[in-house]
Amino acid sequence: MDSVKKILKNLDIIITGILFTLVVGLTIVNVFFRYFFSTINFGWASETITMLYVWCIFVGAAAVYRSRGHISIEAAMELLPAKIQKAITVFVDIAMLVIFAYVAWLALDYTLNGSVKVMGVLRLSYAYEYAAMPVGFGLMSVYTIPHIIEDFRLLKEGDA
Repeated sequence: MDSVKKILKNLDIIITGILFTLVVGLTIVNVFFRYFFSTINFGWASETITMLYVWCIFVGAAAVYRSRGHISIEAAMELLPAKIQKAITVFVDIAMLVIFAYVAWLALDYTLNGSVKVMGVLRLSYAYEYAAMPVGFGLMSVYTIPHIIEDFRLLKEGDA
């Protein structure tokens, strides 16, 4: 049961790792066959690699955001008093939730409107590729909620 919880907790990281492995593997195979066997053509590989890479980026960005791994500029924050730092952190978290939710909504609209475009070789709707955006930003919206709760708790502890 513990291993299932661990897998579910890190599902975004696992998916990103699998997608990245597929991107690298398909790229190597495609380059190998193009270089050594110019008559063999994997026309579908380029579109597949692009789609997998887009998913890798958006799901990976959400995974990094969950662990607060994105780069931030802390030099100016460190000049402020601790309580103001905590208040600004809560404000930024709330602003990020609003921004992520709004961008997820826009991305969903873009994905639904992009379903009329079709990939050249795979003949799949671009909606499959575009869907990475609302999923990624949706995950970041969800991951922001525990950040807000944690940072608000830290802010209240400073009052006590």
